[in-house]
Amino acid sequence: DPYTGDTYTLASDLDIDHVIPLYYAHEHGGAVWSEFVKKLFANDIENLLAVDDGENQSKGAKGPGEWMPPDKSYHCEYVRIWTFVAVKYELVLSAEDAGKINEVLLGCS
Repeated sequence: DPYTGDTYTLASDLDIDHVIPLYYAHEHGGAVWSEFVKKLFANDIENLLAVDDGENQSKGAKGPGEWMPPDKSYHCEYVRIWTFVAVKYELVLSAEDAGKINEVLLGCS
């Protein structure tokens, strides 16, 4: 699990997470997407990760300004994915989320 750094042997301990949550995308530009684009986004492999089910539930529909993976060594990759997917789908990030992404990226190599 990239969010915790833990290894799991039971599929029941994992969820498939949308890095940018579906509800977040809807609230930040996705509401006007066609059904086709909504399906593309929901199934986009570049936005999906197998993660600890509890962490996924803790994250909910929060952006990086409110939630970051507990494993700090994954923060750079996490915000890179957020940025890539947000640009790909032309999402408008909140100021809080954009600020957190910029803050994290400043510390990345």
